[in-house]
Amino acid sequence: MQRIPYLTKREWGWYWQPTPALKRLGFSMISLGKDEEEARRRALELNEQVEQEKAKVAAGAYEPKPGTVAATIRLYQASPEYAGLRDSTKRGYDQRLVALEQWIGDAPLDDISPKLMKSWYRKVQETSPSTANANLRVAKLLWSWAVSENLADDNPAKHVRMKGTKPRQALWEPWEVDCLIEAADSIGRPSMGHAIRITFDCTQRQGDVLSLTWDQIEDGLIAFKQSKTGALCHMPLTLALAKRLEMIERPTEKVVTLKPSAAPVIVSEATGKSYDHHNFRSTFSRVRKAANDAYKDQNDTEEDRFLDRQFLDLRRSGMVEAAHAGVALRDIAARSGHSIDRTQAILETYVPATREMAAAAVSGVEKARAKRIKNGRKL
Repeated sequence: MQRIPYLTKREWGWYWQPTPALKRLGFSMISLGKDEEEARRRALELNEQVEQEKAKVAAGAYEPKPGTVAATIRLYQASPEYAGLRDSTKRGYDQRLVALEQWIGDAPLDDISPKLMKSWYRKVQETSPSTANANLRVAKLLWSWAVSENLADDNPAKHVRMKGTKPRQALWEPWEVDCLIEAADSIGRPSMGHAIRITFDCTQRQGDVLSLTWDQIEDGLIAFKQSKTGALCHMPLTLALAKRLEMIERPTEKVVTLKPSAAPVIVSEATGKSYDHHNFRSTFSRVRKAANDAYKDQNDTEEDRFLDRQFLDLRRSGMVEAAHAGVALRDIAARSGHSIDRTQAILETYVPATREMAAAAVSGVEKARAKRIKNGRKL
């Protein structure tokens, strides 16, 4: 069967995956479902749209009209405010801005009413509440910037009430983390195993783990300055993490242009360089599938144990492991870099009170009282 450009099959079905160049023209990845015939038909329609847009660019007709939503998006992306964002934040904003432009890019900015914005929000929310909220947050940001630049009179997105979404409930059990790391090694991607162990044991964000350099690891300590909050976290290496780091061959002056101490810890086996966002995500999907397949083989089951969880769940899972081990709230917060209130909110969601916890609390009180009595003090 003839291959169709940009049509790809993944574990959840068929997708139309545009190149970065097409994304700059306003296209984004689209799920086409599991029916191959229908997916091929839709992909051909989308490819026809691509050719039409390419023709517009070739004719010099693609530049959006001044005052439209699309033109405002271009101005915002060229602004100092946008330039000052982190790369990961830009990627997230760009996805939402593409969705906004595809929805109503040709319309004049001031023609977008709160009612129209609300209808878009509700339509997207029917299929993906989290995507709808992300779209609305970035729409609010764009119009707020436009108002501050005297490009718009009002911000229609601020009049739309955002509905809360349930937090992700997926957690990695410690033994499942071990399975993931074993799977990474088995498919020749130990670098992914390193990233998984660091993230779980240090409870840090993916971006901070991938940007980790050797000069941040010294004397049995690993130091993170979180890019999102600026929080500084110093923590001793766990035995498992120390063992994992010993597996990595540290670079020398001969193989890096930077000082060896400033070289990245996590390096892709495929490129010899740090992972980019797309390659890391796709490689983790391969590792997760390998772990899931191994679990099914070892347990003679058809249960998909791993496929509903993501890399970002590792950080929260490490916090929950610490809570179950009896680690104090303040100490968990010091390791993850969250505020005390945020840490407590996370643990209240994922660590429901149990009979064992209540018994441990009573036991702690009894020990403290016994110590006071021994020292001659009253209860």
